[in-house]
Amino acid sequence: PLTIDIAYLQYQPERPPALSNVLPEPEDAGLSGAELGIKDSNTTGRFLKQKYQLTSKLSDDPEQIVAEARVLYDNGQRLFVTNMPSAQLLQLSDALGADALIFNAGSQADELRTDVCLNNVLHTTPSRAMLADALGQWLNAKRLKEWLLISGNQPEDKAYAAALKRT
Repeated sequence: PLTIDIAYLQYQPERPPALSNVLPEPEDAGLSGAELGIKDSNTTGRFLKQKYQLTSKLSDDPEQIVAEARVLYDNGQRLFVTNMPSAQLLQLSDALGADALIFNAGSQADELRTDVCLNNVLHTTPSRAMLADALGQWLNAKRLKEWLLISGNQPEDKAYAAALKRT
């Protein structure tokens, strides 16, 4: 039998107001997805004599989440799934070192895939550039050549607008 321990780390900064209340983003979207993935993996793993276990740490303090990750690492944890902005992901990658494997499931920052290459991080979420390119290809396929871009004043809004302009 093989037991695989995975830690889910989520830094939860204060969210900006939602643009639409029709489909609000779930509060526990990342954690629920990780729990569902573990449940699904255990269903298949039962036949292969594999068991997956999830430890979750959520915090609104970036220093605390890195400290908790370091404690997990010191206790033998090597697999981490993270849902955090790029600045905290960079800090976590540096704190854990090359022996840890970190799955980026939250940051869409383009610079993590271009300018900054973290040897211990695998990206499972698309970057802003990937999302913008997909939208651009779809709009092009629909022959919608003229776009109107309205951007917010938050850094994330400006970064996505830049990705759309590049597309």
